[in-house]
Amino acid sequence: MIFRRALAEKMAQCSISETALQRFRQRTAVLLKNAKDRMNEAILERGGYPDRIEGMPGTCHEHQSSPSYVQLRDKLDKYSEGRANFDAVISGECEAEVFVPK
Repeated sequence: MIFRRALAEKMAQCSISETALQRFRQRTAVLLKNAKDRMNEAILERGGYPDRIEGMPGTCHEHQSSPSYVQLRDKLDKYSEGRANFDAVISGECEAEVFVPK
């Protein structure tokens, strides 16, 4: 959720058509709802949070312990707390085909 907020802020700085921006907002809403629904289903099926989400190569704990995740999480926390701007989280110029986490 924090990454998508940073991405939306990055996109607002770029000259993106209103149509593309609207598609991004709609897709974000659908993805968030789908993720929430899948997690709720997994919780109901297992009686709690799953240890491993289907399709992930490792457990959630393994993923969250990885150096790349810890580094990104630190950047997202700083952004969320107002100690960093979206540029600290999102790399790429406005002309980039894909925006990725730094």
